[in-house]
Amino acid sequence: MPATVEIPAAKHLVLAVEPRIYDAPTRAYRSNMLYFTSPKELADSWVSAMLMAQRSGLWVPLSAEWYQGRDCVLERYGEAAEKDFVGGAPEWTGTVLDYEHEELLESIRFREDVPEDEILEDPYSCIKSATRLGAKDGFFLPDKGGEVKALSPRYRKTIQQLWGLGNPEKLPDHAYLGIYANGFRPVVRGLRDWLGRGGRRVDVAAHFGPASRGFAARFVTDIGPKNAITPAEYRELEVGFAREEAEAKALMEARLKPLREELDAAIVLLG
Repeated sequence: MPATVEIPAAKHLVLAVEPRIYDAPTRAYRSNMLYFTSPKELADSWVSAMLMAQRSGLWVPLSAEWYQGRDCVLERYGEAAEKDFVGGAPEWTGTVLDYEHEELLESIRFREDVPEDEILEDPYSCIKSATRLGAKDGFFLPDKGGEVKALSPRYRKTIQQLWGLGNPEKLPDHAYLGIYANGFRPVVRGLRDWLGRGGRRVDVAAHFGPASRGFAARFVTDIGPKNAITPAEYRELEVGFAREEAEAKALMEARLKPLREELDAAIVLLG
């Protein structure tokens, strides 16, 4: 990773947060500054998002980073900033449930000498390095989905890692883990809330393959970019955007007024 990072300001805001994330392998919380890009962007595939981040010296946020980071964005920047996480297209994360090898994978880096289309066909065999958490570490992948609090204690460490919580009992009662228990399944966050339970904030979905389309991605780094934005600056931008929207609406109304008057006159004549 480069010593300095600058995310193009023309395309992204950079939101600085300090989430407290539980790391199940070490049984300890970690807390450090993370810098999330916003808005998210549609990605051709999970692999394309991962490779784009890797080439830029960034990464796609892990499942727990997304969950705890979103919560910090809401607290620090407000609901308008959080909407980018819980509205629009759901997001890829850098966490994978690999059912073929019965591992939870994180911090994945792919081999630079392999073309993207070959990685899409068989991502696992193209991994250069990754954190691999399996049965020997006490991590077991659920064989079916369901509400998190109803899942077997056998899956506790996996749940802790997916949400970054030492005590998963603190999750809302409706928190849901959705899976297809086969193949290579990148974790998706912010999936559409079908049951009106507020699931876009808390649910984990692992139903999709790495070539699936219709998903977005954002990037994160722990090196402070020059263009990171403070909450006060974000609020100033909100005010500016609202002012521009009001001015544009007023201009449109002014341009439409003569047309409406002509239309009203024509209606009177026809009457």
